[in-house]
Amino acid sequence: MYVLPPLTLGLGAVIRLAVGPGLAAGTAAIVAVLVALPVIISALTLRPRWHPKLRALPAGAAEEHLRRAAARMPPETVRAIVAARARACLRLRVDQLPVFCTSPDDPPKLRISGTFVPHGPLIIIGDAMTAPQAAFLLAHEVGHTTRCQRRIHLLWSLAMTVGWILLGLLLAPAVLPAAGLLLAVLLVAVAWGREIGADVAAARQAGEGAADWYALALETARRAPWYQRVLLASPIHPPLRLRGLYTRRITGRAPGQAA
Repeated sequence: MYVLPPLTLGLGAVIRLAVGPGLAAGTAAIVAVLVALPVIISALTLRPRWHPKLRALPAGAAEEHLRRAAARMPPETVRAIVAARARACLRLRVDQLPVFCTSPDDPPKLRISGTFVPHGPLIIIGDAMTAPQAAFLLAHEVGHTTRCQRRIHLLWSLAMTVGWILLGLLLAPAVLPAAGLLLAVLLVAVAWGREIGADVAAARQAGEGAADWYALALETARRAPWYQRVLLASPIHPPLRLRGLYTRRITGRAPGQAA
């Protein structure tokens, strides 16, 4: 988010200055056809495409990993993982969905985090949470598996990867700063909307763990060295304190407040 936009925007502007507006527009059309069209088709069809590394795994490897991880987790957490995977499988229309868990050797932030990887597809979940915390985080990640969320993610990723270079190719240098700022604001707004939507759905479904998870995440961030906080800060995610505030309105609990 910090490096790619200025680099690709600048690359597009340099190409436009070197070849002229006409050839730059032709280059933009080629980029749009080669890159944007497949993504738009994927957004319309939403057919899961398994990552080559997942296809290369031996049969049963993902299930074996989950069984080993489950052996060091509370039974309630394991049940939450199984239930979340079942809901995600129904939405994705797949028979199996790999779930990978972190280990005690992983960094603390990863051990309390989770993510849904649509291009896997797979779910990654931390192993250092209580069952209610894990249930809330899993509900949040499963919230990203809806058809609407997946379509928005695909189109957002498209704008994030090629939108900047297209701006540089098509627009005059005088308007590039304003256009780049507008695109950045739109990308951040859409990303925040996705995260807030998943947060709200998760708080309504598994809200008993929401306040505890935000308290845990804030404490983990507080203990991290300052340079890690800077590097890990992401403008495409709402601040943790803000997320804790609006989920509090749903659950009726503040981060760290006892049930």
